[in-house]
Amino acid sequence: MDENWVPIIILLVCASILVFIVKGIDIELPWDKEVAEEVLIPESSVADSTTQLKPQKAWAASEVGLSISGQDVWIYPGKIYSESSVETIKVHNGKDVPAQFEISIRKPDYTEEGYRSITDEELNQVVLSTTLMDVPSDWSETFEVSFSLPDKVEFWVSIVDRNQPGLVKAELCSRILVWKK
Repeated sequence: MDENWVPIIILLVCASILVFIVKGIDIELPWDKEVAEEVLIPESSVADSTTQLKPQKAWAASEVGLSISGQDVWIYPGKIYSESSVETIKVHNGKDVPAQFEISIRKPDYTEEGYRSITDEELNQVVLSTTLMDVPSDWSETFEVSFSLPDKVEFWVSIVDRNQPGLVKAELCSRILVWKK
């Protein structure tokens, strides 16, 4: 075999393994059906990278909340239509060991119809009460997101468990859509 093919074959094998790992992640909501039915949910829903998982991310988006099963970690809410300038997000660590979560603000991968992505300048107008959160085992903690943004802007709050093993890290994102009457 020609030596030029070796890196290509290695790359294809690695990509195949990564796709297998990501597609093997089972995503589900942590709440029972009765609670979920009480919440009014606008159109658009669960898992995305506009409806499929991307190899570099494994997350689910829901108006009710976000969860990655098997890891016992969830955040609530998953989607917020915000009329105020401060929102509270809950992070739950259902694992048997403490976890450390990295929290950041980022531009969305896609936006709700009628909304636009937050600009680089507007990102500076969003303040997190913390960017690193230690959550004991089987416990929930909250943090606040403060912002002063114009109407019809969307941004995402990213929460990543820093203790996740392996190269692929799951990211849970709470979508915040600024809506002013």
